[in-house]
Amino acid sequence: MAKDYDRYEYVVVTISRQLSMVCQETYEAFGWEIYESNRHSDGVQLHMRRPRKIKERSRVMAEQRKMEDALMVIEQCENKKKLGPTIAAIMVGLIGSLFIAIAVWCITEARMIPFFVNQLLGVFFCVVPLWLYPRLMERHKDDYAAEIEKAYEQIEDACKKGIFLTQNGGTEE
Repeated sequence: MAKDYDRYEYVVVTISRQLSMVCQETYEAFGWEIYESNRHSDGVQLHMRRPRKIKERSRVMAEQRKMEDALMVIEQCENKKKLGPTIAAIMVGLIGSLFIAIAVWCITEARMIPFFVNQLLGVFFCVVPLWLYPRLMERHKDDYAAEIEKAYEQIEDACKKGIFLTQNGGTEE
């Protein structure tokens, strides 16, 4: 009595939450089946498997690597868009903290007028990042749009080839 036994290959992918659905759809195009999905602080972790019996496996893997590279480009561009506004908001907040520290020093020296001036400036500069960050994000939202669009096109092309290779075995009918 012989049992049919399917051997699988397994992979675990961690990706940002905003790209998790794109990642799921693209990996399914290469024959992967998601059997578990976990949310983490750094994103979503997808546990996937697929049968080892794939014709033209090397070609499928090459297209999958193209797709993974394009996903990494998208993720890097999204992170770059946030970097400038984040640094600007942190720097303005640090300036506010410096004014508050000077105000504390002024109160210990019993200098009330410089205390009030520095206290007001400190509070102002600590509140400004709440307004500054969204404005800078809005201004820089299209900085990497061309690169992201190109990466999505690469993903689409790789997925089409991956579907063709996994379903037809790479042979034209």
